[in-house]
Amino acid sequence: MRIRPGQVAVVTGAANGIGRALVARLVAAGVKVVMADVEEACLRVAEVELQFFGGDVLAVPTDVTDLSEVERLLDRAIAHYGRVDLVINNAGVIGPKRPVWELEASDWRRTMGVNLDGVFNVIKVFVPELITRGRGHITNVSSVLGQSAVALMGDYSASKHAVVGLTESLRAELATRAPKVGVMLVCPGPVRTRLLEGENSLINVALSAEDVANQIVDAVDAGAERLVPNRFAVAV
Repeated sequence: MRIRPGQVAVVTGAANGIGRALVARLVAAGVKVVMADVEEACLRVAEVELQFFGGDVLAVPTDVTDLSEVERLLDRAIAHYGRVDLVINNAGVIGPKRPVWELEASDWRRTMGVNLDGVFNVIKVFVPELITRGRGHITNVSSVLGQSAVALMGDYSASKHAVVGLTESLRAELATRAPKVGVMLVCPGPVRTRLLEGENSLINVALSAEDVANQIVDAVDAGAERLVPNRFAVAV
């Protein structure tokens, strides 16, 4: 899908980090953006800042783990802008760093709820809208830990591995059902966001949220199917 002024994007996890940077990059390209995040206060601040500089954005507080809230997100997007062209599944969390057997069941459910169930909920609600329109694009943000694994992040890695499989299945399904609906998988390495707090050893190889956002938008515009933004940085 080529990124063009006047298109409408929905970005989850939009109040901070990569999501916030994605909204800024899309707004700079003339795209109208529906911003979704569970952190309402931060979301409202971001909305006001972007509108002050001329961005056409709409903040919709949303818990992606709740299917009814994701359905409301679509309703608000259609009511306000009349269409959706691009969906970026970016919301994510990292749980406490513990051996798998020491994780609390509540920690496991929270990580899976946001990182996997949230992606599923957005796909379930928004992909039928894109199919009906006959075109559009959905991007799912996984992680390099969706392609490998490290100690003390079993819940996070498992959730991100699942997003990789879910995305590849979605692409195969849409290839025959709606070939003009694109699907892209993004697997960032370390990124300088709140999720990297305390990881001093990774700071020197981490990209900025703005770097990653720029690469994602450029890759969507180029029709890429998979993006690993830190491919070179992580190897240093």
